[in-house]
Amino acid sequence: MAQPISLETTTIYAANMSKWSDFLRSNLNRKGWDQARLADEAGYHKSNVTGWLSGKTGSPSIDTVKKTAVAFGVPIAEALIAAEYIAESDLNVERLAPDPDLLTDEQILDQLQKRMGVRPTGLTPQNQPTEVDDAQDRYELARMEGETEHNYRLRTEPQPEDESQGEAPDGGA
Repeated sequence: MAQPISLETTTIYAANMSKWSDFLRSNLNRKGWDQARLADEAGYHKSNVTGWLSGKTGSPSIDTVKKTAVAFGVPIAEALIAAEYIAESDLNVERLAPDPDLLTDEQILDQLQKRMGVRPTGLTPQNQPTEVDDAQDRYELARMEGETEHNYRLRTEPQPEDESQGEAPDGGA
C-alpha cells in the first residue's frame, strides 16, 4: 500500500516513486493488469504505455496523468508527482504511517507483495489442499468463540465406531 501524505486537511497516499514508469509498473502489478487493460481503462493507445514503460516516450500530458490516476483509482496528486509535474515539497507534504490495524486484508497483501515481491494467495503452504485452509479457518472461528481445540475436534471430527469383538455366546463361556 502507498504511504499516506497530508495535504492541508486532506490525507492522500503517495507511492514514493520518482519516475512515471515506476508508478505505472507498481500500479499495473497492484491491479493485476496488463498494458492493454490500462490503455482501455484510461482511454489511450497501448503503445503509449509501452513507450512509457520502456522510457522511449516522453512525459505524458497532464490530462493523460489524470486519466491514468482515475483508471488506477489513486489520487491525482500521486500521479502528478510520479510524472514529475509537481514535487511532494510543492504540496507541503508530511508523510504519515498508516495504522496497520486499520488496513484491509487486501492492503496488507499489497504491502507484502511490495516488500517481498510475492503475493500470498493463502496463509498456508502452496502444496497444502484448500480443504486444510478451510478447516483451519473454521477452527480459528471456534477458538475465537472460546472453544478449545480438543472440544472442537470432538464436536466436528467423526469418531471411530465402537469395535466390539462380536457377540458373546448365549450360554456364556
